[in-house]
Amino acid sequence: MLSGLFNSQTLAIKLAAWQFASQRAAYYEDMASLLETSHIRLLDIFVQDGQRFGEAPRGILARHWADRYLEMGADLAEAWADTMPEVDVAIIRVQANAGGDAIPGTLRDLARISKLTKNLRNQAISALAAGVVTFLLALMMVMYLIPFIINTMRESLGIPVQYWGSIGKTMAGIASFAENYRIAVFVGLGFLIFLGSRIANWTGRFRAWADQHLIGISTL
Repeated sequence: MLSGLFNSQTLAIKLAAWQFASQRAAYYEDMASLLETSHIRLLDIFVQDGQRFGEAPRGILARHWADRYLEMGADLAEAWADTMPEVDVAIIRVQANAGGDAIPGTLRDLARISKLTKNLRNQAISALAAGVVTFLLALMMVMYLIPFIINTMRESLGIPVQYWGSIGKTMAGIASFAENYRIAVFVGLGFLIFLGSRIANWTGRFRAWADQHLIGISTL
């Protein structure tokens, strides 16, 4: 099971899906236009994209979707499963019962939803930017200014820390922690920021589990 989950092909598809996320709205609109203005089949779109885009994310995904589309009996929802958002796949699965004529309209709806979601996310990020900057400034003060102040006090007073008052000892403890772990704190913070910026594009069975068991994940 693990070998299937972590083989190079699976990882390449997951990476391509992650990179392709920002192009989904335009892709939905392009596909809807093709289906409405020509007699091209979905499979032909995947095959042509696979040839046209080569090793770009869209090309890698198109070849994967073509294979899945054939394997799953021309089921678009199953072809896109685990590479597109679960909500989008569910909508396609429901609308597929209405026949092929409903697919273009559904794709345009998905494009609008993707754009709206992106705009709301951008607005939320803008609103949080001031708070993030304030937090980073406060963190910088704790990690650099407090150690500087404590070291200056230690040198000027000449009194061992064990004889300081409770507040002084607490500040000295914070300064010691900051000097020893400031790099680890900033690396960890950077990792969390990166993780948070990509969590909206996280799909698959583990995302479904997180939505059910981790507070707040389902809203991202």
